[in-house]
Amino acid sequence: RHASITNDSIYGPVCFSQCASCFIPDTFNITIQIDMNATCGFNDTVDLAGPFNNWPGGFEAASMLTDANNDGVWEITLRAPAPEFTYKARYHANGNTNWEGGNNKVISFNKDTVLPVRCFNSDVYGACTPLPGPADLTFMVDVTTFPNQADLNNLYVIGDFTTPAWQAGKLALTPVAGSPGIFQTTVANVCPGKISYKFMNVKTDNTEQEEDWVGLTDSSCTEPSGVGSLNRIFVRPDDQPHTLAYKWNSCEAINIGLEDHFARTNLNIYPNPFSGKTTIELNNEELFDLNMLDITGKQVYQVTGVSGKYTLNVNHVKAGVYYLKVTNEKGETNINKVIVQ
Repeated sequence: RHASITNDSIYGPVCFSQCASCFIPDTFNITIQIDMNATCGFNDTVDLAGPFNNWPGGFEAASMLTDANNDGVWEITLRAPAPEFTYKARYHANGNTNWEGGNNKVISFNKDTVLPVRCFNSDVYGACTPLPGPADLTFMVDVTTFPNQADLNNLYVIGDFTTPAWQAGKLALTPVAGSPGIFQTTVANVCPGKISYKFMNVKTDNTEQEEDWVGLTDSSCTEPSGVGSLNRIFVRPDDQPHTLAYKWNSCEAINIGLEDHFARTNLNIYPNPFSGKTTIELNNEELFDLNMLDITGKQVYQVTGVSGKYTLNVNHVKAGVYYLKVTNEKGETNINKVIVQ
């Protein structure tokens, strides 16, 4: 730094490493409301984490939400600098921290703001829809195309539906009799309406090898994890058992040993992503019911008794990720991810 001084002078203040005063952004109150009514295992402790508090690994009392009227919607008001605020909610139970899935939640604001209610684990605003009753889920993976067969050792499924969640609560898969290269496990009484999960191999040296999605072209069974990768997702449409069976690192379904063949059928939906309308190809000899759900499970479109090529007109639906539930005459369901632009 240098200055020319010809008389008594006051120099500064200047901002560190700059030649001018520091920019101080305007700060405003942000009120965040999280609906916990559909969160299985939640008791009474939910807080926020983000850049504003350096993403703490454990409970942060200063960022704890409260539910003054006991309606299951928890809220907090924070003072934050404009124009953006980034965070995620998580709840704490039995010594475990349970983060919500999906992307980081980013708020844009330029004044005091009260945000609409958002369901925990959702990327869109809106109250939670009622949960279906608990049901058994079978997880099945085909590793015949595993990139390095010599590394295959012990296979697991990990996810946000276990206690503790993810790697710490990994569930072992066992071989399917008569089907080489296919492994499975069944989890009883799964409670969450939406789950995120992955398959994982643990090598002989105990190195954990998760699905990394190298070469993935169809991402319809996944969503961003919020930490730069992808997770598999499943939205339970009802209280009935379902089987989630895929090839390793792929959204390609497998149907070996599955009774519900329709659930594994690849339905042709085009275009996808789409804006306004899309077409689904169905069997001409059967009638089908179509239900379109948002990522919280809320129904946004319904039609019954259709067949053949059917065009869905959903101009009223906001841009985002949705699930198209197709039910045949036997009551079997097929769920596909669709994206409205």
